[in-house]
Amino acid sequence: MSVYHYDNARVARRLVGFILVIIGVVLMTLLYYVKISAQSAKSDMRRLETQIAQEERALKVLRAELAFLENPARLQDLAKDHLGLEATGVEQIIAPDDIPQIFERDPSEISSPAQPQQGQAQLQGQMRGGTR
Repeated sequence: MSVYHYDNARVARRLVGFILVIIGVVLMTLLYYVKISAQSAKSDMRRLETQIAQEERALKVLRAELAFLENPARLQDLAKDHLGLEATGVEQIIAPDDIPQIFERDPSEISSPAQPQQGQAQLQGQMRGGTR
């Protein structure tokens, strides 16, 4: 009968070798996962950089459009064409001391609540006429 003798050192070497192989496989799997994650993050970064560049170009276009729309000469032309507004003339500017003289009215001129538009028309006539 043959007796198979287990050598403790031999078993320990096999066990250590098996454990090292398992650790190697786990490390390779983790390394692959980290590599894939890094590549994914890199592609996301490139995509976001492209998107940021597009948004910056769109922002430049919007700023140019805003500068055009806020151009004072353009606004003045639009106000004149569509609203009939003109630039303020020198004859329309009065001193603060002249305000009571221009807008002072007799109690008989004050319109009743039923006729508020008549009083406003008189006031606008005085403003257009430039009376002081």
